[in-house]
Amino acid sequence: WGLGEIRINCGSRIPAQGFVGDRSYSDGSKAYEVTEASGDNNSIYSTYRAFSSEGYYDVLISDGSTVDVNLYMSEPKYTSPNERIFRVDVNGVQAPATVDLYAMNESSPTKIHIPKVDPDDDDMIRIQFSPLKGDAIVNAIEVPPFRFKSYSYTLQIFTTSFVYDDD
Repeated sequence: WGLGEIRINCGSRIPAQGFVGDRSYSDGSKAYEVTEASGDNNSIYSTYRAFSSEGYYDVLISDGSTVDVNLYMSEPKYTSPNERIFRVDVNGVQAPATVDLYAMNESSPTKIHIPKVDPDDDDMIRIQFSPLKGDAIVNAIEVPPFRFKSYSYTLQIFTTSFVYDDD
């Protein structure tokens, strides 16, 4: 068995804090940069991806292992509850009921943990964002280290010798 891990810095093509640049998202979304008061623009909270209509990330899990999913979010704009409300579905399962980042944690970073997610038949996890009021947003996606089966292969190479006689 080996270990796998997926960490995506949403909204930026630049890696940050061990997260790779943005990838695997649906069309129709936009990337934004936030200037942080701390001046730390290399954190995962300095960029985000916003979905003004339904959008998603597709994440391939190498062998179909059951995994946990962590979503990192921080409200970049609104200063009161009920201004940005959206749903997150992971492979068709809604978790949590709805997201209102300001009501959950004001403008502080929020981590939403979705445990024991089973990939679909194609070993994919679809993280669907559905805005209800304002845009749905995400700063980073993480699939923490998980065990996957590793396989070893034996490669046999056969060679044939030819003798060339120019007589």
